[in-house]
Amino acid sequence: DNYFDLQNQQAGTTLNNGIEFNLYRVPGSETEVFGAITLVLNNSVADNLGLQRGQIFRAINGEPLNDASIDDLSDPIYQDSYTLNFADYNDNNTLESADDTIALNGQSADLTKAIYTENPVHVTKVLNVNNENIGYLMYNQFNRNFDAALNDAFAQFQAAGVSELVIDLRYNGGGSMKEATDLSGMF
Repeated sequence: DNYFDLQNQQAGTTLNNGIEFNLYRVPGSETEVFGAITLVLNNSVADNLGLQRGQIFRAINGEPLNDASIDDLSDPIYQDSYTLNFADYNDNNTLESADDTIALNGQSADLTKAIYTENPVHVTKVLNVNNENIGYLMYNQFNRNFDAALNDAFAQFQAAGVSELVIDLRYNGGGSMKEATDLSGMF
């Protein structure tokens, strides 16, 4: 509906606090829910607060998550500002999930969405496995505005003598076909 919003999204600019997360049922409950952070964007509000992938939260603004709250679009998780209340997941050293517990740990983070432009070259690493250099690239959007960052990543791989390559597109929602073609040409 809004051309400018679409144009900004294609350029990687959104109103964002820098986290993505998944929601799960609390073990043994039919209605209680907890969240796990799955991605923290570089140089975002969440990154600057020190949030990390894998952190667990059980409440927002002090209110425990449940089916009713996450189905309600007025829930704070859908708002521009909210506080995540973190928890610890305890598997009680068993393989059974029925005895797992999730308890608030007193830690929290205040998140406010801000205009954010994501560099889609999220992670570039060279891993040495069995004396073989393997390149790892997490690339989150085919975005022409970050050609230099993508070229730099492949220059790093070339300089390290990478012989195998892992391209992680888990959080890549698409974008410019030209950039997708350019990426495949860099292989």
